[in-house]
Amino acid sequence: MDTSRVILSRCNFSNIGLRHLLSGTFSKEKIISFDNQKNLFAWAKEVRRGSFYTLYLVLPDSIYSNIVYFHWLISLRRKTNNAAISEIIIAYHSDIFPELFSCICSHYKHRLVNINNLTNDEIIKKMHTQRHPSKNKIIKKYIELTHMEFCVLKLMIAGYSIDDISIVHNIKPKTTYTYTNNIMKQLGFNSLKKIYSCGEIIKASIEHEIIREKKKQYTNAKIKTYEPQFA
Repeated sequence: MDTSRVILSRCNFSNIGLRHLLSGTFSKEKIISFDNQKNLFAWAKEVRRGSFYTLYLVLPDSIYSNIVYFHWLISLRRKTNNAAISEIIIAYHSDIFPELFSCICSHYKHRLVNINNLTNDEIIKKMHTQRHPSKNKIIKKYIELTHMEFCVLKLMIAGYSIDDISIVHNIKPKTTYTYTNNIMKQLGFNSLKKIYSCGEIIKASIEHEIIREKKKQYTNAKIKTYEPQFA
């Protein structure tokens, strides 16, 4: 069985560093790196049947406001010959990784690995011996907001201010702030500015139903029927 390790990163330093780490651990496998998706997709189309590879995507901090990385995350399996992928490992090096991006990764069955402040040996160990998060706990694949939270969020990414939203929905600014604070907690952001700066990513997440409105659950109550009484 032919197996490979494939790296995708726009950062040349990350490409070289991870390639060096993997080659020391997987000396008998091919180590291939790409700095853009187009070349990766072209290579994936030529992968022979019966060949498998592990794909590593290294995310920079700029993912939080860069729509490019969102599209990378949602298209990796669809455009890279999913049948040949053994696993997709998303490596990031930040102390803060918003819940939204964790949901995006979970939604598309990627495994997240935080490599921040780790030694080379620790990075390799964490990537290849750590159990998949889904084995240990329930991983959220989408974020559900109430009807009003969903409406407020859509207005925010459209550029409306808190005062504008309050006027549109005829509510007090204090009430609007309550909605926005709940939205921040759900998305895992620490400021309203992050929501505005990630507008494109949030909009795309809504379109892909990673962020969605919570639907009311109605129970099918059993209705008692009575037979007509005859004299």
